[in-house]
Amino acid sequence: MTSFGKFRPESAPPRPGGRPAGVGEGAGGGRKMAPQGKPVIDEEVCTGCGICVDACPEGALELVGDKAKLAYPDKCTGCGTCEEQCPNGAITLEE
Repeated sequence: MTSFGKFRPESAPPRPGGRPAGVGEGAGGGRKMAPQGKPVIDEEVCTGCGICVDACPEGALELVGDKAKLAYPDKCTGCGTCEEQCPNGAITLEE
């Protein structure tokens, strides 16, 4: 009988922004930063693409009425990932 051992998945492909999946993913993730403030989304500039929503490691953002919103401010750590990932510059972090 042949034993193949334990399955070991390949490393995850990079996500937008060049981070592999799992890095900076919520509390205890690989990326630790001092809080920079909370995201403020300019609704005039936001196109509702959802990139920031998908990129947020804490799940603090949602699309509401085709615009990104800080739906869960208590979850936001101020890491700045949403600001970095927004292709339109619609997000700024403010204290």
